Formats: sequence, C-alpha cells, structure tokens
Amino acid sequence: MKAFYGILILLIGLASCKQETSIKDFKNSPVVGEAEIWCDESLRNVIEEEVDIFLRAYANARLTVHYAPEMVIKRKFYADSIDVMIISHGLDSIELAGFHQREVWPRQYVFGKSSIAFIGHKDRTALKFTYDQMLDMLSSPNYTFAIENKNSGLAYELTNHLKGKSLSDQVYALESKEAIIAWLDQNPDGIGVIDWSNVADDDDSAAVELLNQVSILQIAGVIPETRDHFYGPEQMNMNGYYPFTRDLYIIRRVGITNVTLGFASFVCEDRGQKILLKAGLLPEYQSERWIEFKGLGDFKVIED
Repeated sequence: MKAFYGILILLIGLASCKQETSIKDFKNSPVVGEAEIWCDESLRNVIEEEVDIFLRAYANARLTVHYAPEMVIKRKFYADSIDVMIISHGLDSIELAGFHQREVWPRQYVFGKSSIAFIGHKDRTALKFTYDQMLDMLSSPNYTFAIENKNSGLAYELTNHLKGKSLSDQVYALESKEAIIAWLDQNPDGIGVIDWSNVADDDDSAAVELLNQVSILQIAGVIPETRDHFYGPEQMNMNGYYPFTRDLYIIRRVGITNVTLGFASFVCEDRGQKILLKAGLLPEYQSERWIEFKGLGDFKVIED
C-alpha cells in the first residue's frame, strides 16, 4: 500500500510540474526542442516555407534560421561556430578529410537540385551556347560576366566546372540580382550569373517581374543524347539535361538526435519534397503518381 501511494504522489508531482517544463528540457528529440540552422540566403523562400510547415506539424519544436551568403556560412561551419548548414552543394573529399582529422564526422542529406542561370540583356539575340563554349567564355578575357554576390558560392561552383582553369579577370561580382540587371542595361553584350533557386517559383510575383526584364540563356547538354539540344535552368531540365545544376544539402556536424535531424527528415520526406516541387526546384525523392481511367471504354491503337 505504501508503494502504491508513493507512485501516486510521484505521478501527481509530475503532472503538477508539466506546465513548468520548458522545451529546452527536451534536447534529444527530432520533434521537441530548440535548434539553430544557417541557410544559404538564395534558398530563403523555399526554406522559410519548409520551416513554417514543419513547425505547424510539430508544435513543440523551435527552429531559428539565419540566412547568409554560402561562403560566409561555410567559414562558420569550418570554424566550429555553427552545427548545421543548408547550402547548394555537398562537402567534397578534401573538405571531409579535414573534418575527419579533427574527429568530426559531418552527416550530409541531399534533398533536391537547383541550377545556375545565365542571363542576358532583354534584347540579346545570341541565346544558345554549348557547354564547352560557356566554359571557354568564362575563362576568356574577351567576354564579360557579372556574378551575383562574391560570397554566394557561384564562383566556387563555376571554378569546379572549369577543372583547373581560372575565371577570367572580366568576371565581376555584384551585390544582387537587381544590380546585375542594371549592369546588363549598361553592358548589353555581357552575361549575368544568378542562382535560379531564388527566382524559380512561378507564383512569386517579384521573381516573375525580375525575369521579365532579362533573357534566359540556353546551354546544350553534356551527355550524347542532349548535346544537340539546348536547355534552360528550369525545373523540367534539372534532371540530367541542363548541365549547370547543383545538389542541395542539409549538413550537420553533430550526430545527436535533435530537432535539426527531425527537420532534415521532414524536408526529405513527402511533404517537404512537395514544397520543393512547388517552389520550382527538383526534389531528390519523387513520389509515384497513379492515374486510373474509368468509363473510357476500349482504347484504340492507331497505326501510322
């Protein structure tokens, strides 16, 4: 009997302090607790929507997201200042080896694709280039480019495509997409380079208005069946056709189970992937769609 009363008192005590329990007391749950994430500012629109839906689904989760240029975020990650980042490519083997030497084992979660877009003056007539032509132009002093934000990671990504060559001195960095459009007005033969992820959503009136002021350049594919065709940076061309695509990653430097793990799982599962699809980017995991036809009778096969 004494044991029964002891248990009853314990349960009453737990119930009485339930309201005083802070979310901070739950540090190791994917859906309960508080955490911070740093995200590439070009992905702000889609990540804000992902976070909003995640927090609506899990009321006891708290996420604070800081937005900054990708290279700024990576420097913080390397300096052990932050634990989680969302950027437009994964850590390469050299970067991973540096972390492993410090006994840090980052976890990487790829959740979709974006692309790098080349834009020109709205009256530009030369709009189609092969992949090799574009690479030659980027390393040649005879062509002028303007890249959106020197810390955005675009220059780093283009250098990877050049495979040992350097970007020309005629490649400049401007602070924003709006600055690039103003620059194109003054340099109609120039080419702007922007991150497509921030203008991909057809429902974003600001993005649509911005794209209406420029021409979108098309690039031929690099695999044999695409080399004779030219593709823009849009969602429909991100799956192996347009050559300047890059994977989107959530990268965690810690292996603990906390809200950032829950958020990474959410972004990679069905709801999170549909948000990415609606935003004009390419989900990494696409669900199957079954269409059932009823009451149509027999199908007729027409032979040529």
